[in-house]
Amino acid sequence: MVTSGKDETAVSPVVGVMLMLVVTIIIAAVVSGFGMNMISGTKSAPAVQIGYAGLMTVDPGNTGKIGLVFENLGGDDIRLDEITLNLKESGLSNVTDTDGKVIATTRGHEAVVSYRDFPSETIINDGATSTTAVLSPEYLSFYKDYRFAKLPARSGGVGAIQDNTSVVKSSANLLIEPGEKFIVLADKYSTGEGKKFGKVYYVAERGNAANPYSGGWFEVGPKTTYSIVDEDSGSVISTGSLVGEII
Repeated sequence: MVTSGKDETAVSPVVGVMLMLVVTIIIAAVVSGFGMNMISGTKSAPAVQIGYAGLMTVDPGNTGKIGLVFENLGGDDIRLDEITLNLKESGLSNVTDTDGKVIATTRGHEAVVSYRDFPSETIINDGATSTTAVLSPEYLSFYKDYRFAKLPARSGGVGAIQDNTSVVKSSANLLIEPGEKFIVLADKYSTGEGKKFGKVYYVAERGNAANPYSGGWFEVGPKTTYSIVDEDSGSVISTGSLVGEII
């Protein structure tokens, strides 16, 4: 009998290692592909610069449309129902009740207001005072269903300026293109009792007027900063301070 001089005792271990490597590579490829699909399926935040344009208001003691006005200064389009406004006032601030009376002092106010955080019906129904302005009761049937609105809102983008909910919440008016403005309706406005800057009051009640999610008075000036957040990604898409004009 002729026997081979080769040693075949190591063949099985080598084959086993190669099989393990192949399986590992296949698993890694599957996991990588799944991860890429997850990433590609995540909506990215719009690349846009949003600037503060000014404050739209009426004289204290009166009612009307009040709020902070912003403008798409360039970049991608944005949808009003996909963003959130965050306000933060730096330094020490007075804590006030809904009538503006100082009840304590705190280190800055913060509020988060989304498209679905409607203006407070309680505040609108209480009405204006000699030192504060509020949204007009005649707007209640229109405004209670939205907080953000294009300026101006028109049916199909043409014709007369509209305030009714069906027009303001239409797809054409939810989309803000570069050069277009929008308002975030405030609950109250005060002249700040003779101070240089007035103040706006924002509250996000979220079903609990007695204990709201967030709210406070914010100086309309360099002391208050804003950030616009893309809700889907959670990314801040624009920041700045409330330095602007009275519109």
